[in-house]
Amino acid sequence: MPTGASDTTIIIWLPGTDGATLRAGACAAWTGLAAAAIGPDAPLRLERLAAGYRLQLALGAELAEFEDASAEGCYALGLLAVLAG
Repeated sequence: MPTGASDTTIIIWLPGTDGATLRAGACAAWTGLAAAAIGPDAPLRLERLAAGYRLQLALGAELAEFEDASAEGCYALGLLAVLAG
């Protein structure tokens, strides 16, 4: 690595656990993160589908949707989108 260059790695830990515990903890964490990143009144919703979950959240003026087989997968996709935004 060249002198003065820095290599930064960001690690995000999303615990795998039962659905109820994950949703309770992740919703609380997401509420704070989403309010700071997208505004306190922005839509944020996780819903159960026949084949998994769908997360809906506001990214700017758009309503983004993320689907995954697990709730934690949806939250991970949404979190990456918020951090990339």
